[in-house]
Amino acid sequence: MSPSRVVDHPDPATRAAQGRAARAAVPRSRHGEWDPPTTRPSPVRVLQEQAKSRVPELVPIRHARMTASPFERDFETVGAAVANGVLEAHEDAPR
Repeated sequence: MSPSRVVDHPDPATRAAQGRAARAAVPRSRHGEWDPPTTRPSPVRVLQEQAKSRVPELVPIRHARMTASPFERDFETVGAAVANGVLEAHEDAPR
């Protein structure tokens, strides 16, 4: 086991100044901007290449899972936890 490492954290005033400097460099209005590099491979082509080395019957399932809502798995997990008794359903929750 490696020894613990002590990390010095800046004081709140220093962190605030660093945050203001970062915000000046990249304002919130630019957060949604992204220009992919011209050398970036097509994500669809990457998936097609990966599919060649996968079990053919499972490829459609893999692709379907990628198109589902990013929050769907969270809801499924909570539902499974309630069903298994790990979480208790709230009495007002629809059943």
